[in-house]
Amino acid sequence: MKAPTCLNEAQRLTGRIAALNRFISKSVEKSLSFFKTLRKEKTFEWGTPCQHAFEELKAYLARLPLLVKPSPGETLYLYLSVAPQAVSSVLIREEEGKQLPIYYVSKVLNGAEGRYTPIEKMTLALVVTTKRLRLYFLSHPVGVKTNTPLNGADIVITTPQGEDLEFAIKFNFKASNNEAEYEALVISMRMAHEIGARHLLAYSDSQLVVKQVEGTYETKEESMIQYLQQIADLKTKFHHFQIIQIPREENAKADSLSKVASSLENCRTRHITIHYLPEVWTLLAVQPIVTGEDWRTPVIKWIEEGLLPENRWEAARLKTRATRFIIQEHILYKKSYTHPLLRCVSTEEGILILQEIHSGCCGAHIGTRILANKALRIGYFWPTMKQNAIRLVSKCARCQKHSSLIHQPAEPLTTMLSPCPFMQWGIDIVGPFLLAASQRKFLLVAIDYFTKWVEAEPLARITEGEVMKFIWKNIVCRFGILREIISDNDHQFQG
Repeated sequence: MKAPTCLNEAQRLTGRIAALNRFISKSVEKSLSFFKTLRKEKTFEWGTPCQHAFEELKAYLARLPLLVKPSPGETLYLYLSVAPQAVSSVLIREEEGKQLPIYYVSKVLNGAEGRYTPIEKMTLALVVTTKRLRLYFLSHPVGVKTNTPLNGADIVITTPQGEDLEFAIKFNFKASNNEAEYEALVISMRMAHEIGARHLLAYSDSQLVVKQVEGTYETKEESMIQYLQQIADLKTKFHHFQIIQIPREENAKADSLSKVASSLENCRTRHITIHYLPEVWTLLAVQPIVTGEDWRTPVIKWIEEGLLPENRWEAARLKTRATRFIIQEHILYKKSYTHPLLRCVSTEEGILILQEIHSGCCGAHIGTRILANKALRIGYFWPTMKQNAIRLVSKCARCQKHSSLIHQPAEPLTTMLSPCPFMQWGIDIVGPFLLAASQRKFLLVAIDYFTKWVEAEPLARITEGEVMKFIWKNIVCRFGILREIISDNDHQFQG
């Protein structure tokens, strides 16, 4: 099979691939470069990526796996795969320890589908496959498997009073099983220290982690050595620390966090805190904190050091402005006539304060004016607090969803050219298009100016007789005598 040399040959190639879709694993991914070539209608380019994909496709077809048929009532297995631009799946059966393919399914991601999250793409792949292979799903039990990892950790901290503090950690990075176990141990030790624990007894179902922490097993991997160093540093913060290995069956509390809906123990309300860990815990050298300058810096320099800007107008303005500020214990405060001293914060800190007031645990999604005033009443100040409040509320999805309806027209009102429906029509010819049945290649279209109602009819040729027949049949007989027809005065409309 030769490589395509023109657009028609490339179209025939993609048509053959589509016909063999059920026989080719991940057929869409193998032919994506061909589809990109077809999008260029004016120029045909068969570049190196297309040729490389073409050679791989020929090599795959030379060793094409043999498809089998399932036995009645047999359990089948569905494997799902997600790529940036396509989703794929394969339905298989197991026979004597071998996995034999039954049907391949592939779909290219179009438009908004390409912006789906990985779990949404996985769901889309499952939906597409169940629709395509509906008969298989109705007549066989099917187990679904995927290559998407589920990275996370489940932590339960039990206090001496018997209260359980439950945390579910989602890793935003790929972690092996051992790394996940170490991350869970490090995070749990940090959390226990933050809540004031001094004696910690840790339970883990990972024999490797327990033995390495105890020193029984030797550690050679660099990443594991760093974890052990962090754990050794955290041990010094406790009066007593001990880690004990328990069987998986006895670790049901932590395991149940992944099945919250099905493990509500004692029929009571459970409060589970979910955290997202963006990256792996790493040991970093201590660096000095460098704070950037903000709107408070000139005021502090003038009050403490007597420094003024070089521009005399800015210096005079700063002197007048600084009379409303005071420094106590190295913190800048603003004087207020009706409030206590207002602590001055940076714009970034102010935005965080507004977010907590607006949509925090006690937030009520209040309006812009009340939001800025509430930040003042709490005791904070920064110059752009009103502008920041307006921007924050305008970007809040819940506020936009539940706000009052806007009754003002989106654009200025315009006068209608037609006094009533079906009295004034616009008519024109569209085409020529590709030949359809009965040699039709033109489209005669008429639109009512008042209702925007459309009447259209495909025609093989446009003549005065065809236009008159169209107007009589589609307009006069349906809507009555019209007052005016607007056209481009072409010769077909002059009869």
